[in-house]
Amino acid sequence: MNHNRRPAGFWKIFGAASLSSIIISVMILGLLFTSIRMFMQSIDDRLDGLIGEETSYDLQSKSVLTVDLGRDYSERSYTTFDKFNLGLDKSYGLHDLIKNIHAASMDQKIEGIYLKVDGNALGLASSRELRNALIEFKESGKWIVAYGDSYTQKAYYVASVADDIYMYPTGILEFKGLSSTITFFKGFLDKYDLEVQAIRGTNNQYKSFVEPFLSTEISEANRKQTQRFLDQLWNVMLDDISESRGINTEDLQIIADSLQIRNGKTAVKYRLLDGLKYPDEIEIYIREQLEIDDDKKITFVSPAKYAKREGKKFEDKMRKLYHNVAVIYANGSIHGGKSGYDDIGDETLVKAINQANDNPMIKAIVLRVNSPGGDALASDLIWDALNKAKSGKPVVVSMGNTAASGGYYISCMADKIFAEKTSITGSIGVFLLVPHTGNFFKNNLGLSYSRVKSAEHADMSILEMSLSSFNRKLTEEEKKILQQGVDETYLDFLTRVTEGRHTFDETAEVDSIGQGRVWAGTDAIRIGLVDTLGGLHDAINYAGKLANLDKVVVGEYPKFKQNGLSKILEMMGNESAEIPQLQSENPIPEAIQIEIDKLKDLTELGRMQARLMWNYTIE
Repeated sequence: MNHNRRPAGFWKIFGAASLSSIIISVMILGLLFTSIRMFMQSIDDRLDGLIGEETSYDLQSKSVLTVDLGRDYSERSYTTFDKFNLGLDKSYGLHDLIKNIHAASMDQKIEGIYLKVDGNALGLASSRELRNALIEFKESGKWIVAYGDSYTQKAYYVASVADDIYMYPTGILEFKGLSSTITFFKGFLDKYDLEVQAIRGTNNQYKSFVEPFLSTEISEANRKQTQRFLDQLWNVMLDDISESRGINTEDLQIIADSLQIRNGKTAVKYRLLDGLKYPDEIEIYIREQLEIDDDKKITFVSPAKYAKREGKKFEDKMRKLYHNVAVIYANGSIHGGKSGYDDIGDETLVKAINQANDNPMIKAIVLRVNSPGGDALASDLIWDALNKAKSGKPVVVSMGNTAASGGYYISCMADKIFAEKTSITGSIGVFLLVPHTGNFFKNNLGLSYSRVKSAEHADMSILEMSLSSFNRKLTEEEKKILQQGVDETYLDFLTRVTEGRHTFDETAEVDSIGQGRVWAGTDAIRIGLVDTLGGLHDAINYAGKLANLDKVVVGEYPKFKQNGLSKILEMMGNESAEIPQLQSENPIPEAIQIEIDKLKDLTELGRMQARLMWNYTIE
């Protein structure tokens, strides 16, 4: 006799009880998470009310502004607290940095700049913008000294403006020219029976975004455009370094071609460096510049700390209450929906444009574009909002490192376009990518599909892709229909540029420099895509002139609320303080992870795209 046997009624009761327990547990967990969310929000709200004026920094005389070139500068400054990772996400903006360098050039308490060199994460256009600000600082009669353990080529480009450039005795200086590397996926796709069906503008031969999916090597058209803009960027770097260091460009080219810079001694020999020093010797050098005794501590002040100097806090507070020029940041890939600091959602940006346009105190708009483009529809919505704003207020564009494809689409209507010689722009063209799994599901997963449909093309899906739609290849008729749609979107792009720039009489002229071709800033000015050279501050000043403003006061958009917890943590710590992140182990090699991260931008490729190639690098 089985004494462990339970009567049937027991299992019914047990099952019901178990189900009830599960339901109750889920409800409790739901209430718990809701309570946690409400608690965190209440903390935010309380902290927002508790935080008062931040103590101003009392700047000492004979101070040295320390510019850390190795820092990862964003387009604009921000601090946010990630409630889930328990981390303080903090970034200092390039343009706040430049603004404070300008202010320091006129501040009697700042004697000079110590340029701390440890790499350079800035793009070439941002590097040149920073470099020009440093040149203006020198022109005020103050000194700059640069020092680093080693110098990357891009770091040296910025550092070359310094009065004296020193390096650690056993450091390395890189000076070799520019190269671009593209990763191709065609072989990988073939290996796993995968395919990407690419449709680009009929004559968009330079629209290279699709190439990695269709080929295993670079096309002649892409090689031609890449060689051209690399040569243009390199020539600008050579000219700038030549002017700063007094070495002619021909000699600099020989140095790069022959790899003559082997170590610090050769860098000094060929006059790229002024000497090799240990850190304590740099301190002695700075003391000599300041003319202070050995027992007196050198006052180094960072740009972020300098921004908190006495009187500056009140000025910033007043700027939030009143400003007459709106700087709207369009930074990152363009997509539908809301956005953050490093991406462009059409909903967020259109709202920002409308806010600036509807505010009677704002007399001009400056759009700062640093974008490779993205969703064509989202780009058009942003263009439309800007075009409407332009009817009542001046709209000026400042191009950063990249303002290409969709990034150029949203720029072309401006009254004036500013760019650096090293900006990347153009890429007027569109495409559509439709994945096809081929035999991947069948051969690797054992999946097969049968279809029943009410219309001939009912199983064709572009906007809402699924596993079944991936396994369905486009017919020739469907390809022709999609090609027609892509060509119509390209014609719209050409029309927007023709009407917006006033430098072209008809779309055929724009098409001759379009077709997806990428241009460096120097060529973009020559062919009429860009009006003039200059950075964001030049664009702001010009916008003020168009609006007949006696004094320009800038407000930044889009507006993102900084929660109270991030504010108080920022105030409690120093400018580089961070809360340790809770991280899981990542077994994926860093090089592969970088490529995966780049592919995250491809989540909307079912839609029409006006986007620059995402997976090339310039080194």
